[in-house]
Amino acid sequence: MCDDGLPVDAPASFAWSKDSGPGAATFADPAAPSTSVSFSVAGTYVLRLTVSDSEESASDTLTITTHADNRPPVVDAGVDRAIPRAGEPLVLGGSASDDGLPVGSTLAVAWTKLGGPGTVAFANPADPRTSVTFGAPGIYVLELRASDTALSAADTVTVRVATPCGLELSAGAAAWWPGNGTTEDAISGLSAARLGVWASSPARCPMDSGSTAAWTA
Repeated sequence: MCDDGLPVDAPASFAWSKDSGPGAATFADPAAPSTSVSFSVAGTYVLRLTVSDSEESASDTLTITTHADNRPPVVDAGVDRAIPRAGEPLVLGGSASDDGLPVGSTLAVAWTKLGGPGTVAFANPADPRTSVTFGAPGIYVLELRASDTALSAADTVTVRVATPCGLELSAGAAAWWPGNGTTEDAISGLSAARLGVWASSPARCPMDSGSTAAWTA
């Protein structure tokens, strides 16, 4: 920028403004010829710098294109689940979404088994809402992972698979009785000491939720 010095003792003044753009343009110091600027959304902006000597003014424009920052996918493996027996299909309630970046990328989704005593078979491991079957009773941890080719994210879900008679005991003196499939039965109220004895003893499980448990110490 240059000026002829007239009018005498009239310093030049500067003003930045936004001519066009999809969002707001915020200047750190709009009265300074050299300043920083931030944009509320990504896109193409035209900025104008106007200078005045109090009698005459002139301006020029600058075009800036900004790109949004890529964010990791948002992944939800769903709530923890329980099924009464191995081999029974369970539909997983997972979901995955992305911000569309990098441009042109495709979101890739994959289910995997992180832990559990038996085999796990996914009908379609690339579908967040696929069905799954388990090869043996026990507690399984499944992971749903999504990738946009640059960033990835994951979430896990725990699935309890009961024994054929519907009762699961562990050496840690924990008992899980699915009852109606969603709640714990009164057996959970037994003392830890008695459960500890029963977990290490031969047992006969009830075959349905309406019968009483018969155990031998």
